[in-house]
Order: sequence, then structure tokens, then C-alpha cells
Amino acid sequence: MAFLGLFKSKEEKALDEVMKHHMEMIFPFGAADIQRDCDRVGELINWKIQGDELRGFVSGCKTLVAISETNDDDGFVESNIRRSKNRITPAQAREVYVYLAGESMMRANFGHMVKSQGGQMANEIEEEIVRVRKVWSLGTLSDSIQGGYGQYGLVVTNPIPTVCVRGSNKYLSRLRFNGQAVEHDRIGSTSSEVTAGNIDIYKLSVGAQTLGNVFICPYHKHDSKVAPKGFTFER
Repeated sequence: MAFLGLFKSKEEKALDEVMKHHMEMIFPFGAADIQRDCDRVGELINWKIQGDELRGFVSGCKTLVAISETNDDDGFVESNIRRSKNRITPAQAREVYVYLAGESMMRANFGHMVKSQGGQMANEIEEEIVRVRKVWSLGTLSDSIQGGYGQYGLVVTNPIPTVCVRGSNKYLSRLRFNGQAVEHDRIGSTSSEVTAGNIDIYKLSVGAQTLGNVFICPYHKHDSKVAPKGFTFER
């Protein structure tokens, strides 16, 4: 029994180290980052959760965003509702996800980078975060962007909307060509008058066969579930 207790203790220590690593990645500046996220999420949910419970809610939701390899945007929304004990609406749960997966994780990534170099967040970074916050606020909740034109997803003037780069990768993992999963390689970015956010360009292929490029804008409030012409989307 003593051996089992020792073994469990090692597991717990390993788990603690994993959780510590994740917390350092998503909250690189510690308490200040947590408080900022709590303030913003509290506003988004009309303070239906408060105090230490809000802190736990935010930490749990953001950790899931950072580590989940299976959830899409709808899955995160459902998880947020359950974690709130059904106190927040689906619309509020989506706004929480968009904020945490978008602006908050962008800040965390910048923060981790500058902290690892012994620095602080520069004014230019803060200004960029403010800019993209406005971009996300204008994001679509639909499978397509209003005002887009041309072949859906295949031209820069009709890009596919997603919430973030992770959402883009999840979307691309579900694309099929003649029933086969496609491989994707980001080859650059561009812009278009139809959306305020930058548009990523991905080259698609199946084996040695190049299929062409798709255009995705990861600054919206919904991950599209619609495939471009010639492809199918696996739900």
C-alpha cells in the first residue's frame, strides 16, 4: 500500500508539472493576465459568475482551448455552458470562446514570447491586440462572410471564416477530396475588402496531387462547416 501511495504521489507531481506548464503558457504574466481575462469574461456573461468561481471558470475554459485536439467551436461553446452550470446562454458561451481562443490566446502567445526573452509587452503589441479585438467584434456567425463573392473558399474575395488558427486547422482536418483527407500547408497571407482580418492562404494536396489553394480568415465568431466546391466536409 505504501508503494501504491508513493506511485500516486509521483503521478500527482507529474500532473502538477503539466498543469503548471499549461498555466505558464496561457497566463505568462500570472495574476495580471488572469485578472484581465476574468474582467473581460465577466462583462461578456453579465457577471453571472463571480469571484473565485469566475477565476476557476476562466482558467478551465482557457486551458481546454489550449489543450483540446478534438473540440470545434460548437464543442467549446457546449463545454462553456456546462462549466457555467447552465447559467450562461449559448450566445454568451460563444463570445467567451471567441475571446479566449482569439484575443486572449494571441496576448498569451505574445506574452510568452517576450517574457522568454526577458522583456515586457511593447506598445506596438498592445496596439495590435486592440486592433484585432475590433476585427473579432465584427466577425460573422455564419458559414460565409457577408459581401463575399466568387467561388467560396477558393478566391480571396470569398474566404472561409473561422475563429482562430486552431479553428482553421480543425476545419482543414475535416476537408475531404474524393473521400480522402487533404494535407495543407500555409503558404502566406493576404487581405481583402470583404473582411477586416488578414486571410491565410493554404495549399491543399492529396499525396503527390496538388489540389489548389484555399483562403481562410481566422478572425470571426464561427468555424465554417461548409466545404469549397470540389470538396466535402466531414462532420
